[in-house]
Amino acid sequence: MVQNSWNNLSPFTFKALGPMTLVSAAINALMLVVPIYSLQLFDRVLSSRSTDTLFLLTVIALFLLISQALLDTLRQKYTQRKALQFESESAQWLYQICGTRSEAKARYVFNDINEIRSLLTSPSFFVAFDLPWTPLFLLVMFMLHPIIGLVGLIAVICVLFVALVSFYAKKKSFEATYATQIATNRKVDELFNKQETLLSQQAYKGTFDKFQSVLAEKLWFRNKIDLASINLTSLAKLVRMTLQIGIMGTGAFLVIENAMSAGGMIAGSILMARALHPIEQLTAGFQGWKTGLAAADRIKQAVNKSQTEPE
Repeated sequence: MVQNSWNNLSPFTFKALGPMTLVSAAINALMLVVPIYSLQLFDRVLSSRSTDTLFLLTVIALFLLISQALLDTLRQKYTQRKALQFESESAQWLYQICGTRSEAKARYVFNDINEIRSLLTSPSFFVAFDLPWTPLFLLVMFMLHPIIGLVGLIAVICVLFVALVSFYAKKKSFEATYATQIATNRKVDELFNKQETLLSQQAYKGTFDKFQSVLAEKLWFRNKIDLASINLTSLAKLVRMTLQIGIMGTGAFLVIENAMSAGGMIAGSILMARALHPIEQLTAGFQGWKTGLAAADRIKQAVNKSQTEPE
């Protein structure tokens, strides 16, 4: 019986994700460095014309930004190592059970392993760790000025709406593409596993023609998804740039009315960009998370099933 359990193989346990959660918290907290530096620069340094204060603030800000960059590098290397570890251990388990499963089923399990590894090494994997910090950035924007916070909240709602539209627009096309992907894989298995029989029966050409038909349908759906993705990505960029102009214009108005400093205007713009970033990544990476978690569930079932089978 295979000794490894899913709890040992899974890269989604608290033991595996705990260190990344702590590092992500530090990275997002350090995102406040530039907004705070902007506030201090305009409100304290320019008014006092103190070069000593400017030098000290700049040194502290640079140190914190370097620390953030090192932590971000550490986080990416950690996920890369976890992805390699998961693929290595899963491959060993897959090799052990290959004798009890057909080649086609083993190949599908191997594809699921690749799906999870792709998720772990993609930028969209970090969305789950960065998204919870969006409310904090909005709170800081409200602390700068209620109107700035309100503009930030409206921006988040707009970008989230675009993300939902993107998801539902892609959903049906993706499901159809996945179905044709399964059909294509089955035709490939039929061509390779029954090649000699098909050649002897002179039926290879007919089977290959069916395969080409399924492949053409798959490529058509794939192209449809890609075109929809391009249009929605362009829309998301347009919305973001419009909102960026909105926050800058609002900040400038408040500065003119002496309701906020110029440093607050710049800090608000930076904070809104940071608050919107994980939501924009969610638009691009939601399907990757969905596919990866579905693959993890299938592997979990396969692992549990293998443990109940005799050697």
